[in-house]
Amino acid sequence: MRYRYSLVLVTALTTTSSAVQSAPYALPAWAETQWQAARLSQTYSRVPYLKPQALHADFNGDGKLDVAVAVIRKQSGSHGMLILHQGQTGVHVIGTGSAFSNDMLHTNFQWADHWQLYIKPSTFEGYLVKMVRFPATVPFSCSALRLRFGRMRPVGA
Repeated sequence: MRYRYSLVLVTALTTTSSAVQSAPYALPAWAETQWQAARLSQTYSRVPYLKPQALHADFNGDGKLDVAVAVIRKQSGSHGMLILHQGQTGVHVIGTGSAFSNDMLHTNFQWADHWQLYIKPSTFEGYLVKMVRFPATVPFSCSALRLRFGRMRPVGA
């Protein structure tokens, strides 16, 4: 039985401090090599604003363990995450305000403070729920990676 992994971002019931006090996450050796080769430290900081700071799973279905790590874009201070696939070059950026768009995948994830893997034998298409921060309910799909975002409390509650 093949498992698909989904990232789930949720917010806690309490607000978090804007100053993060923990040390940067130490990537696995293969991922650190990719990080250095792509010169990602020029653009991003590995700052632990999400708990845990990294998630490990086979996100692309190739049988190798990949890593998703919480980052902050240095130029803008926008929060997001990078996914590094073991044995492949290239980086997948989610969030960090990396494009001028209302698209959820290009937004700033500063509102989130923890995430988790959602593990099921199969997953279904995800939907963005209409909230104050997002303009509409929009179906989306990201290849082998399924994302689900949420808040534990409604905005303004």
